[in-house]
Amino acid sequence: MTTRSLGGDFNEPRFDADVLARIRAGDRSIPLRPFDFPNDRVGPERALSIGSGLLVERWFGLALDAPWDLRIWVETPAEVCLARGLARDGARVLGDRARLAWETVWQPREERDLRDVALHLTADLVVDGTAPFESQLDVGPA
Repeated sequence: MTTRSLGGDFNEPRFDADVLARIRAGDRSIPLRPFDFPNDRVGPERALSIGSGLLVERWFGLALDAPWDLRIWVETPAEVCLARGLARDGARVLGDRARLAWETVWQPREERDLRDVALHLTADLVVDGTAPFESQLDVGPA
């Protein structure tokens, strides 16, 4: 499914070229170039070889054109996302700049896209991002 750009154009062209186009073509080797938030640049390239599966964590990933086997939506309150994002993205290094980006750019765009596109409705599985994953598994008799 190809949709309009979601998430404020955060690396979509690079992600599509580096990852999604290669997955669609059946390539099992992908150049991994994660964004280095504290230094505000794309980090050095590392080779990533796909073995038996690949997990792509992107909040708008359900809208990306890829042959996903399972679409998981993690439902998490905005304030928890903010705290986790700041911890992950180097808030100690970026300080108020990181919080400002999260509160004035990323979260408002995410909220708009959630409202307008309703990606969560396309998920195969919805989990609670505030509860341990194991507690949400329906592991009935084998």
